Amino acid sequence: MIVHFPLSREDAQYDRLRDSLTLYRMMLGQPRQEDMMELLRQRGVSESQVAQLDLRPPARG
Repeated sequence: MIVHFPLSREDAQYDRLRDSLTLYRMMLGQPRQEDMMELLRQRGVSESQVAQLDLRPPARG
């Protein structure tokens, strides 16, 4: 549990940290689905577009 204080800069820092962790885990192929969906929603990606995301690495050759 994280305590949030009103008007604290730590809220923004925590949000950036959580977003960075989500992207890091997504690159490793181990995203926490709730965090990943929230990050995508914040960036304007709809749920119908999420179904079309291909997270596989590019094919070599």
